[in-house]
Amino acid sequence: DRSWVAQYEGKYRYAKTKQEAKRKLRTLLQQADEVKPSNITVATALDDYLHSVKPNLKPRTVQRYEEAIDIHLKPSLGKCKLDKLTALQIEGLYARKLGEGLSASTVRLIHAVLSSAVKRAVRLKLVQTNVCRDVQAPKIERDEVEVFTPSEVQRILSAASQDRLEALWTLALTTGIRHGELLGLQAQDYDAGGGTLAVRRTVYNNVVSTPKSKNGRRTIKLPTLAQTALDAHIRANKPAGYIFTNGAGNPLRNNTFVTRLWRPFLERAGVQYKNFHTCRHYVASTLLGRGLPISAVARFMGHDERTLLETYAHLMPDMMDAVAAAMDDALG
Repeated sequence: DRSWVAQYEGKYRYAKTKQEAKRKLRTLLQQADEVKPSNITVATALDDYLHSVKPNLKPRTVQRYEEAIDIHLKPSLGKCKLDKLTALQIEGLYARKLGEGLSASTVRLIHAVLSSAVKRAVRLKLVQTNVCRDVQAPKIERDEVEVFTPSEVQRILSAASQDRLEALWTLALTTGIRHGELLGLQAQDYDAGGGTLAVRRTVYNNVVSTPKSKNGRRTIKLPTLAQTALDAHIRANKPAGYIFTNGAGNPLRNNTFVTRLWRPFLERAGVQYKNFHTCRHYVASTLLGRGLPISAVARFMGHDERTLLETYAHLMPDMMDAVAAAMDDALG
């Protein structure tokens, strides 16, 4: 007659005597300790997390996660036992990083990587709780985006007319297509008759992946200026694959794009250096500033409407008078 039961976390072991039940309970507890090793370090948890998610991440994201882990997290917290990690230690690290000059957004990224790694460890029952839930990460104060002035745009376009990459610079300033999306454009993506361009891929140092988000996969109507420049580029270069290539016919590499192409080009144009993403900011701010519907601008740029609003709302015209007039008109 089995009259004794040992139970732990939903596992049951039956025994005929009390002593046997105790022995079986000790075995259950020992097995639980083996499942949740107390010697796992933060470094191990981070490495295991990155290994598990790497196949689903884009190359640029992998690089950013590796930098967060290798440069910022491991040197300070790597040797700490995961089950001994405290919120005080983590907040102390964030405070030091901010003091060293890191931006709040970079520290938020560090926090996201660490929190995801610990969350995975909790799911796998390697630790009991996610200590990062008790951590207050720095808030991001959104600065107004930097854009090119109209005179700078004219100087850039003028210099572009004398440059072999005129079509690339023109597309950037008229469509706001992302850096990796531009480098991933192929001849088959361009419909010269319809004046449309399909964004289907992004390239990061010769590694091809899908656009940044589901909104990034799109087909856009090109402004006349961009279409004219692209037509000329294709006639001159007759690309069979990628439209913008180096001398070997391979896509331009991201890691040398700024130093060898973008920065020298701005110098020739007589424009103070701004990062390449400023082209995208310029296009978004210009379109929204002219009162175009947010949904149309978001689709054109492959953007999320909410993020678009958060980033560029200050550049949109005040429509309160128009709104009030529309209601007056509707109500007679």
